[in-house]
Amino acid sequence: VCATLSSCVAVGAVDNGASTGRVVGIAAVSSDDGASWVRANVLGGVLGDLACPTAKVCYATGTRPSSGALGFFFVRTDGGLNWKVRLAEPKNGFGVPLSCPDARHCWALGGSRGFLATTDGGRSWTPQTEPEGGGGYPGLADLDCFSLLRCVGVGIEHSPGYGIIVV
Repeated sequence: VCATLSSCVAVGAVDNGASTGRVVGIAAVSSDDGASWVRANVLGGVLGDLACPTAKVCYATGTRPSSGALGFFFVRTDGGLNWKVRLAEPKNGFGVPLSCPDARHCWALGGSRGFLATTDGGRSWTPQTEPEGGGGYPGLADLDCFSLLRCVGVGIEHSPGYGIIVV
């Protein structure tokens, strides 16, 4: 994800090998249009989906290996290389789709609580009503919020299984 032309962040995980069985979260930061990358510190987690509303602020959903499937919300606010856990939400959060049009507002899909919103940069989350399609409840798989007033979600409607786009 690139918040500006020169500020980019990438996330993933590295398997530490068969002897330990540990998966370690990694992130990389570029400040020169992707010409070079520096590995970042991810404290205690594996990052999934990523949103960077500004060059200094990035958020990610993910898990902590020691917590099983419990999801966490990670934050990077120094514009640099350090990530930390902000809150144990969204639940079951590895790879939970996340979109943040600014540094205070984010929406996340999935998890045990469904569709969630934050208005304080991920310090607290409020369950939202997920949009319903004409044939039933859609299984939204991803979303992108361009502003506070415009989001687009895509997924599969459960019955009869058509692709769906919600705005």
